[in-house]
Amino acid sequence: MGQLYKHLIDETGFFLEQAELCLKIGDNSNGEMTEEAQLMFAKNSFPDKKIKGDQQVATNLPQPHTKEELRSGMMNLRVKGNTLWQKVERSSDKGKTKHPGLGYFNARQWLQYAEMHMRHHFSQKQRIEDVLEKQKNTI
Repeated sequence: MGQLYKHLIDETGFFLEQAELCLKIGDNSNGEMTEEAQLMFAKNSFPDKKIKGDQQVATNLPQPHTKEELRSGMMNLRVKGNTLWQKVERSSDKGKTKHPGLGYFNARQWLQYAEMHMRHHFSQKQRIEDVLEKQKNTI
């Protein structure tokens, strides 16, 4: 679970940085997202399937030192995300940055993607907890 939360904190932090960068630049305004990304955004969710991530990243993600590290990281994301959302609401959303596999997103889309990513992993967390609960009940 610790690695799951570390992943959420790290990746969401990256997504928020990208959104902030989009607010500062006018670059790539004509950049497009992939068809896969268009479907995700239209449905406002990741595909309803297990997504295989980069195994190298997964195996090198350390466990957190403390639960407080995770709480603090999640709270920082909340504050940064809420502050950034207020900026996005007042902006013209012209700049875009490139997602490594899904094409170009503007600031608003990066925030939406961050939220979709978070929901996807909270579903994963629930599946893990369900398996652990079943195992606990069979012991």
